[in-house]
Amino acid sequence: MRKVIWVTLAVLVLGYGVFALATLDRRADDEQIRSLFVQAADAVAKRDTGGALSLVSADYKDASGLNYDRLRLLTAQALHSEQKFTVDYKLANITISGDTATAGVDLTVNGGDPGRTIYKRLLTVTLHKENIRHALIIPTKVWHVTSIENLGLSPEEGI
Repeated sequence: MRKVIWVTLAVLVLGYGVFALATLDRRADDEQIRSLFVQAADAVAKRDTGGALSLVSADYKDASGLNYDRLRLLTAQALHSEQKFTVDYKLANITISGDTATAGVDLTVNGGDPGRTIYKRLLTVTLHKENIRHALIIPTKVWHVTSIENLGLSPEEGI
């Protein structure tokens, strides 16, 4: 009986490890970063605050004084408003230097009425590869947003 328990446990651990390795993201850094922006756009389209902010580092800070908690609050307020909107973005460039990257993003938020622009900015997004444990086992690194320049959400700008 004891042998069966150990064999079962070994098979479960091995299976879990194989799953973790099989689902590990092995794409090039620029592809992972592009994918991060696609995931963010999908989350915003679904008005999924958790999904959008899962791509942001808990260490987020920007020059206007926003931190992760304040950004989470502002994002939740915006995504759960009654107003209809669509989000369009274009990646202008991605520059990768080791575990840090910057991306130029031309972001436009359009209102429900045709031709009505709610928000339009050229953003500089800073990303960093952060250590995580994929499937709770495999140590790996994933890209997270750590700062955004020209966001326009500082207290001095009316928020």
